[in-house]
Amino acid sequence: MNSTLPVYKRQRFLLSFIKSMEKPSTAIDLQKLLFLYSQHQQSDFYDFIPYLYGCYSLQAAEDVNTLERNGWITKTNNLIQYRFPNSKKEAELPFSENYVSPKERGNTFGQIGL
Repeated sequence: MNSTLPVYKRQRFLLSFIKSMEKPSTAIDLQKLLFLYSQHQQSDFYDFIPYLYGCYSLQAAEDVNTLERNGWITKTNNLIQYRFPNSKKEAELPFSENYVSPKERGNTFGQIGL
């Protein structure tokens, strides 16, 4: 596994979201679940646009690729799942309150009402 930890809060959120799923999901289902979660919890980690199979977040898709590239998740047979479901590897996860992530880019575009 690459030693690179998820850098941004949204990537840590996505990793914990994938980890919390009871079974692997397809990329399309993951996008839909993220959209429903963001609407229900009023989360602003990802912005969604209408697409062929429903809502789609370009940033979420890129974060999935980043997490896979860094070894935190796997994509096999079009199914996305957490890589370490039954191991002590979770000690490496940066979910603790002491973890300070770099400041993310602003949300200015979404705030100007476009």
